[in-house]
Amino acid sequence: MSVADVESPPPPPPAVVLQGDTNDPHTLLRAVFQYYCRFGRTSTQGCSTDVTLVKLKRERRITYAMFLEAMGIMALKKYPNLTLNHGQQLDPPNTVITLEKTQLSLEQYQRQVHMVNTLSRVNSASQAEVQDLEDRIKFCYMLQDEVAELVSDLPRGYEAYRRICKEVEIISANLEASVKYMAKVHMHRSGVVVSEDSPRKRENAALNKLFPHGMAPGIQETMKQIMQAEHDRVRFKDAKRPVDDKDDDGDDADSFRPSEFSDLCLGHMEDTAHSTWQPDEDSF
Repeated sequence: MSVADVESPPPPPPAVVLQGDTNDPHTLLRAVFQYYCRFGRTSTQGCSTDVTLVKLKRERRITYAMFLEAMGIMALKKYPNLTLNHGQQLDPPNTVITLEKTQLSLEQYQRQVHMVNTLSRVNSASQAEVQDLEDRIKFCYMLQDEVAELVSDLPRGYEAYRRICKEVEIISANLEASVKYMAKVHMHRSGVVVSEDSPRKRENAALNKLFPHGMAPGIQETMKQIMQAEHDRVRFKDAKRPVDDKDDDGDDADSFRPSEFSDLCLGHMEDTAHSTWQPDEDSF
């Protein structure tokens, strides 16, 4: 017996030939329709495919649209959970592109805020490093506006919407904390401890204008004497005035006020400075 006799015979040719795109489901369905719904494939008892809408033998065959309707009815009975309402909805292309842009901008925003947080805690920073830090902070605020605009374009019911909003909130809070810390350190280094509108600020500005190189010891002693005399005068008036004449709130026209006292001291100091000032030979 030869080897050819032992080998199995070749498979029979396919009964149905697919015509068209094999990835298209209608190609397979149309082939099934042509095979099972032709003459000789139906009977009064039906067939094994359970196509109940197939006509009887020698009668008019059903159309392809009726065949699809029958297949849909059978699929709905067998798989009730696989309807169009329960199917997975794909995101539109615009939403996917917006999500990718938002994610990239969010990652860049997070990197810049982390760098700002690191640089703001450097103790001895040069002028160039401080300028670089300020530029980074401005860039962070630009990224914050860009991310907020991209997030507003995302649908509210999107699954990643809440996660992105939470990340933006956390990163923005870290940025604000870093900016406040840097401003606090800068104010501490520059020695700004009083407000611009306070009497102490105006007094210090006037002193620096009158005495750019500092006050002489004699002027300091004169200033102390003026302050002590004014303080004694106010105490003497308060002790001499009857108790009934005093206001309940303690606010009187002759009471001690820091702003008026500062103006008085500055007036005496200006008179002293003009009386003791002598021109230098180098000024002419």
